[in-house]
Amino acid sequence: MNYADWQKTVPESIRADSLWRMAAYRLALFLGDVAWVDVTRLCKDRRTLEVADQLYRATGSISANLSEGYSRGTGRDRAPVAARSGVAGLEWGLEDDRPGRLRAAAGRLDRDAKSRVVAQRQR
Repeated sequence: MNYADWQKTVPESIRADSLWRMAAYRLALFLGDVAWVDVTRLCKDRRTLEVADQLYRATGSISANLSEGYSRGTGRDRAPVAARSGVAGLEWGLEDDRPGRLRAAAGRLDRDAKSRVVAQRQR
């Protein structure tokens, strides 16, 4: 799958977020999906389990770190991103299939972000 085709498969709830406008974030999510294929293959051999784990954590942390850093900005449109910092790594590892992982991440991020944003605004 190429980058253009991959973008069409990303759920609207993720694409609608202001963080999606950052090219580095989009590329980090794409990298995670590309790496997932390699991680799956590496997990089949006991000798490469540690390599698979490191690859999985490294690629997943890129989008998580970008999300956390982006949340430190200003503006109301970034409030949901700030609320997400505690669950920023959810894009990775939720399920074995990429679409399922992204859907699950989007659902959890939406639910958690909404509750945290409401709590922040009430302060």
